[in-house]
Amino acid sequence: MRLRIPLLLALLIVVAACSSGVTSTTGSSLVPSTPSSNATTSTANTQSESTSAAGTDLLITNCDDPTADFEPFCDAYNLIGGHFVDDADDARLAAGAIEGLELLESETTGGPRDEITCSQPSDAFESFCRAVVDELESGDSSLGEVIEAAIAGMVGIGLDDPYSVYLSPSALENFRIDTSGSVEGIGALVRGEDISDPDGDGCSLLSATCHMVIVQPLDGSPAEAAGIESGDYVVSVDGGGVEGKLLDEIVAIVRGPAGTEVTLGIERGGESLEFTVTRAAITVPNVEFDVLDSGVGYLRLVTFASNADEAIREAIRELLAAGVSDIIFDLRSDPGGSLDAAVNIASEFLEDGLVLVTEAPGDRLEYPVQSGGLATSAEIGLAVLVDRASASASEVVAGVLQETGRATIVGEVTFGKNTVQQQFNLDNGGAIKLTIARWLTPEGTDLGDGVHPDILIEFDPDAESDPWIDAALEALGY
Repeated sequence: MRLRIPLLLALLIVVAACSSGVTSTTGSSLVPSTPSSNATTSTANTQSESTSAAGTDLLITNCDDPTADFEPFCDAYNLIGGHFVDDADDARLAAGAIEGLELLESETTGGPRDEITCSQPSDAFESFCRAVVDELESGDSSLGEVIEAAIAGMVGIGLDDPYSVYLSPSALENFRIDTSGSVEGIGALVRGEDISDPDGDGCSLLSATCHMVIVQPLDGSPAEAAGIESGDYVVSVDGGGVEGKLLDEIVAIVRGPAGTEVTLGIERGGESLEFTVTRAAITVPNVEFDVLDSGVGYLRLVTFASNADEAIREAIRELLAAGVSDIIFDLRSDPGGSLDAAVNIASEFLEDGLVLVTEAPGDRLEYPVQSGGLATSAEIGLAVLVDRASASASEVVAGVLQETGRATIVGEVTFGKNTVQQQFNLDNGGAIKLTIARWLTPEGTDLGDGVHPDILIEFDPDAESDPWIDAALEALGY
């Protein structure tokens, strides 16, 4: 089955670069038995029955006691009602589920049944139940595939939130993050880029205007060795085109066991190229640090993995032991990750106060600075580098360091990712990832507009040196 529903925004071919503020999972045992007040409901408490034109008997029941086939769908609906950050409208959820069915492309054989018992969450979903029957009668999809497509549409389209998605069992397996940082693939960061809106939030469904662009091949990676460059458009994989497919689908195809080959069709400056890359086991260099010629410490974080805070702390310790008195902290193209890591990393530079606040319906959480930071002294100058791809946890750290006056922020306006996601497992082996809260700086600034640097930098590909670092050094008095 292939679901053409927009999913993840930016993906690392060796590891998912999820711009989610928190990575956590819950089992279906936590699914509420009834929808919360977050959903607009009108529950159908009685059974109704009809017969389609093709003769399939349709029996409609409610989600209080769903059939086994529809239980994942009902669970997903209840999770939306219990956890989504905003009120969800049933009519929009039902319309999204129907659109998901319309976008379903099956690769297996299912077929119609003599009878279907559809468990609908509310009366607004009656047309959805009939759409399920229509899909089974007109196509070759199995009922399980239809349910998956409906969940994907309800979450990915009905919520109108690019960060809330359905993850099929195969997608979950493909995108499990190895916290050790060792994975297998070609080693490149990619992004869906809408060429009609290059400054927008990106895109997921590849098309004539939505391109899969190489953001950055990792240093020493197979992608770099093969000659793949930043800015390349991926147009085919092993001879198959990418249009009409999801970014995550193509990433899953490109990833694979070390030692195997994958051939990428690339467009670069109007020229068509082809690269055959041998996949390898790649250790992602998540933290880099050095002492620059000026004597300033340089510290770079690639992503906020669950162990990034420990690695950053050790790097700061070594830089201070080397005698540096100022630090440049590079968060360029860092898509974020663990919220706990963000809090701990920001705390390395702050003495007290809050790092951020999250707000959800009826709930407000404050995340205080953790004591014992190694570089909290104002005598240690600090500049933070960001760009338009710095997102999520990167913005949390840059935002609080700017707001408290602890650091000078240098670069471009950041991505603008101000929400927290949580993953909830479903009984069918898949999961849904929902936006459960929004985060703000301690003084209430919404990070959805991005962090606006103190010193703006325009990228110059012909510059002989790094203008971000040059500006940071100047800000630090060098």
